[in-house]
Amino acid sequence: MIPIHRVWAGKWPQTRDEAVQWFLDQGLHAAPCDDIRPGGFLVWLDEKLANGIPLREHQVCVWPDGDRWLIDDGWTPGKLIERTGLRHTVLTVCWRLSAAIRVDARATVAERHNETQRIATALGETEQEPITLIGRVVRDVSLDFANEVLRATDEVEAQGGMLVKDGSRRRTKGGVFFQLARARMNRWQQFCVFARPTKVEMKRRAEREAARAAQAEAEAEAKAAEATKAAVEAAKAAVEAVEAAKAAKAQVQPATRSPMVEYRRKRNTS
Repeated sequence: MIPIHRVWAGKWPQTRDEAVQWFLDQGLHAAPCDDIRPGGFLVWLDEKLANGIPLREHQVCVWPDGDRWLIDDGWTPGKLIERTGLRHTVLTVCWRLSAAIRVDARATVAERHNETQRIATALGETEQEPITLIGRVVRDVSLDFANEVLRATDEVEAQGGMLVKDGSRRRTKGGVFFQLARARMNRWQQFCVFARPTKVEMKRRAEREAARAAQAEAEAEAKAAEATKAAVEAAKAAVEAVEAAKAAKAQVQPATRSPMVEYRRKRNTS
């Protein structure tokens, strides 16, 4: 498989022809597919064909729909992934082709895991998040790159280490490793390694969102309770005002019987 973990330096493609040429420059296979999708193009990894058609398992189809571009990822037929602009579409295609490369490299998963653990031990990293990032460096860039950065890290540590940006403290050995790795990567490699959230980050995000939701719910319940209490107090005050008005009226104007009541009383007593 041809590695595509490198960014195209220059202007991003704005038209279909520019996009096709971009993929060809990366060593991939791409071609217009007006017979399949008018105005669209196909990108695939190898030359394996079935009756003149590239195998769908390693194929991505991109086509225009008005002012947007749609993607059929090729692994889930009929699933369309919408992107605005060809630039984001090309990035998404690269990401999905990278996934295909990783699927084809299953035979080396154990080897990559062992090398990741070796580098993590050399850096003194035991937490899951930095180990995950080291694994991405080994998987998405190369093992040789990771070993080269590790040797550079040892040299920096031998010379006194590296300070953080504000100069308040010295970086850990793992921090030096990631700083040197980031400086030597291109934009696409940086995206593959650092931009995507790890499982730990996703868990933290979920916990923060749950905490924010619980806090919002508690605040809503408190506001509702305050509103209910205010309404009850207002109703109670209204009742008290009515009772006070009745009492005041009774004191000012004593109750008198109507003429009909007086007539009936006299008739009954006579």
